[in-house]
Amino acid sequence: LGLTEADLRDLVADYLSYEKMSDMIGAGLEENRAALAADIALDRQQISSVMIKLDIAKHRDAIQPTDEDLKAYWDEKIAPFLEPLPKNADGSDDDSAIGASEKEVRATYTTEPLRTFSYVLVTPEAAVAPEESADETNADTAATEEDKKRIEEEKQKAKEERAKKFAEEKRNKQREADSKVDEFATQLEERKGEGFEELAQQNGWTVVTTEPFKRSAPPAGLDLKLRASGNSPEAPVVDELFRIAPTADPLSKISQPIPVGKGQWLVARLDSEESARPKTFDESKDKVREQYIREKSIEALEKEAEELKQKLEAAINAGKSFDTATSEAGINRTHSVLGYDQRHNRDEEVDRLDREIADLEKQIAEKEAALAQDQPDEAASTDLETAKKQIEENRQQRTNANDARNMVPRSLFEKTRNVNPGKLADIVYEPTDNPTAAHLIQVTKREVLKTNIADNLVNRTVSESGQANARLAFKEWLTALREKADVVSLFQP
Repeated sequence: LGLTEADLRDLVADYLSYEKMSDMIGAGLEENRAALAADIALDRQQISSVMIKLDIAKHRDAIQPTDEDLKAYWDEKIAPFLEPLPKNADGSDDDSAIGASEKEVRATYTTEPLRTFSYVLVTPEAAVAPEESADETNADTAATEEDKKRIEEEKQKAKEERAKKFAEEKRNKQREADSKVDEFATQLEERKGEGFEELAQQNGWTVVTTEPFKRSAPPAGLDLKLRASGNSPEAPVVDELFRIAPTADPLSKISQPIPVGKGQWLVARLDSEESARPKTFDESKDKVREQYIREKSIEALEKEAEELKQKLEAAINAGKSFDTATSEAGINRTHSVLGYDQRHNRDEEVDRLDREIADLEKQIAEKEAALAQDQPDEAASTDLETAKKQIEENRQQRTNANDARNMVPRSLFEKTRNVNPGKLADIVYEPTDNPTAAHLIQVTKREVLKTNIADNLVNRTVSESGQANARLAFKEWLTALREKADVVSLFQP
């Protein structure tokens, strides 16, 4: 590292100072051992629970909004968020004062900008491969092996020469196309963007004019990728076209030559554009209906779950079992998960059954193939029937497991980790951002696994937390000193 002994001593001295100062500043900042031990114990417990699942489908199917309902919803929940925003200095919308939900509404109910382009797509002229010489001797006519070898070598050399000439011809055609495109761009620049069609016609190129299109839906002729170069990915060409920022200068509407495909060039002119604008109610009606039904069905699901939880809690407090309480509420199907821990994975049982079924199906196929070749005896037929019955049983088990998996929330352990036996956990809605189901869960048993490993883990975690807190306290103390001293960094990030 180029350190002298004095440098090394200074470095070690600084580190020892840092350690002692961290110890002094962070003294007493260890986690409470009892609280930490309790928290670790909660993570190491085994829990048994019984649960039900409420599905949103029945609520969704029951909601049939009228046009009047949708218009009222639009006026209250959507239209107010589509009002014009103040502008930044560059002319863009200043959305710094609005929240994420309003931004989402704006993105959903705002049209995409539309643009119309005229463009030329320049493809290098195809090179013509040299033909094989008619006087090349056929090796089969040679009298000796030496002559055959010589003739084959000459043929291979001639083939390589033809390939070399063909490659050179392709390069020449590419250079010609590159030169024409470069001259085209230069002439457009000299003419301040005028004469696009005229110059293209002089080069024998066809000018194509598009219909107005969105960036997300380019026409077939512009559904191209940038030519890959080095580590640059093959990005869509429309990304380049929609970066064109027109000004009063006509040349600003014309792209630089854009490399696409294999040796092709695209030059495009922005003819017109329609800026993004808020959608009207009629344009948005289908989306409004979808959002209305989603929100109302979630509200109905939450109301059902809350009311049912209150009924179940009252029944359980009156001494009834979870199964009895749910049955009296009109729900006849519950599911139990016994002895699960922090590693609980609701998919493992179904995955195991899938593997068993695949193995059994392979065995049946092998046995059926053997029976088709030989005269089946009674023992072989019995084995096959037994295997078929077994596979049907496993398929039913898999169906049951799939049904059960749907009743179990993915966050089962986290949601029941702190719930006392006999009590109901908080209602679990999944997915959390757009729920389609509600899970009501009663914890029936909790058992903490007491091991020496847990004690060692507590000791190690207490020590590590103290060190981490000391380092954090020292860092904050040092930051405060730097701010007070008004230290100015000479190197700006």
